[in-house]
Amino acid sequence: LISSFIAIIIITKLNRKIILITSMFGMGICYVILGGCFYTIENNLRNKAAGIPVEENSFGWVPPVAILVLLFLGNGGYGTLIWVVIAELLPPKVRAIGNAFIICFGFILGFVVSKTFVDLTLSIGASGTFWLYAGVCLLGSIFTFIFVPETKGKSIEEIQKMFTK
Repeated sequence: LISSFIAIIIITKLNRKIILITSMFGMGICYVILGGCFYTIENNLRNKAAGIPVEENSFGWVPPVAILVLLFLGNGGYGTLIWVVIAELLPPKVRAIGNAFIICFGFILGFVVSKTFVDLTLSIGASGTFWLYAGVCLLGSIFTFIFVPETKGKSIEEIQKMFTK
């Protein structure tokens, strides 16, 4: 909740594209950290089962902090700002129906991610699942960098002209 309010303040000060890229890239880093923590845990469990002595790892605050930062960056960036950018990018004629479809698609994708999480962890492990999510975030960062135009400070007409060239 706090990150959403901070996003409102940040939106007025920074470029939208920078916020979106930072959000996705930062979330990817958090997923890499979580994947590393789970990899160590999974590896220790395999070694223990094989009778190999292992050192007990204490990650302490690393996983909870990674999750908090992940949620903060997600809510403060792509979680809130993307709806503003989408509304600015869509032409006025199709904005209402376009937003409706995009919002529905976003919730469907959220459902798919939630529904497949357990299956993914069972098939590729928790570490692999979080690294997969990190890869998706990295691709999202690259996609945003290349294809999403900056809309801050531009009128609807200026934004529409970007797509007619």
